[in-house]
Amino acid sequence: MSSAGPLQGVSVLVTRPKDGAGALALVLEDLGAEVWLAPAIAVAPPEDLGALDALLAGLAGYDWVLFTSANGVRSVARRVAETGAALPACAPPKLAAVGSATADALSEAWRAPDLLPGTTTGAGLAATLGDVRGLRIALARADIAAADLPEALRAGGADVTDVTAYRIRTATAEAADLAARASGPAPDYIALASPSAARGLDAMLHGATLDAWWDRSRLACIGPVTAEAVRAMGLEPHCVSPDQTAAGLAAAILEDHRKHA
Repeated sequence: MSSAGPLQGVSVLVTRPKDGAGALALVLEDLGAEVWLAPAIAVAPPEDLGALDALLAGLAGYDWVLFTSANGVRSVARRVAETGAALPACAPPKLAAVGSATADALSEAWRAPDLLPGTTTGAGLAATLGDVRGLRIALARADIAAADLPEALRAGGADVTDVTAYRIRTATAEAADLAARASGPAPDYIALASPSAARGLDAMLHGATLDAWWDRSRLACIGPVTAEAVRAMGLEPHCVSPDQTAAGLAAAILEDHRKHA
């Protein structure tokens, strides 16, 4: 339920997975927006859990464990609960998180990260770590994660274990919910929180014959990586948040709305 606020009367389509949409939806609703929930992706466990289980069993043997998303943290925490594995209360390993949302999830599930780099790219994270020669570094990421981070770390001399902590799947079942809106207006904004969400929504809109929404709605992207993925799809973001947080994305939408109201 939206309330009076600077985004009153503005509809925003939120594409985050169901377990990650709440924070953004709440911030937008507090600003008065009408939120349409349409998860464009779903998070699933790895088909083979062997590599993840082996990582959890040998955590103390790593110098660093790097998390690039809150979904990665939640997936590891879920597997820890399922297996009864123990997470070291202190280093080793040291922990790094990309973005404040990932850091918050890590603090809740394990402990506060030892490193929170001011970059959202894999190469930038590798550069922030500095000299990694001889270090054992583990990554717990999505099955579709880009190769730039492990490649940069290996180029720097690190021994890298790149583990699939979760799989990303397009939530095509949600297309039916969108199709029900076909006779009405497009949302004022489409909030895109990851490259996979942008691609997933594209499949959903196509399945619901709502491709025209890409041109009728203003596109809000969380961070430069998602914005570049949207441009690669032949679309142009209207606003981009500087950080990967729900508050940052909502603020970008609010600023853009004020400029174009």
